[in-house]
Amino acid sequence: MRLYTIGVYGSTEKEFFNKLVENRIDTFCDIRQRRGVRGSEYAFVNNNYLQRKLAALD
Repeated sequence: MRLYTIGVYGSTEKEFFNKLVENRIDTFCDIRQRRGVRGSEYAFVNNNYLQRKLAALD
């Protein structure tokens, strides 16, 4: 098993999810203490939206 980390800053929503798909990431574990990021440009990694988007990638 390999573990990877991914950051959100500097990525668009499309770039972020493309990285997951391109690298065939099949399990995503959000270990952030706060499940949100400040700034509207990063709304795609706020908890509820992120869960819906990841589920849609299946």
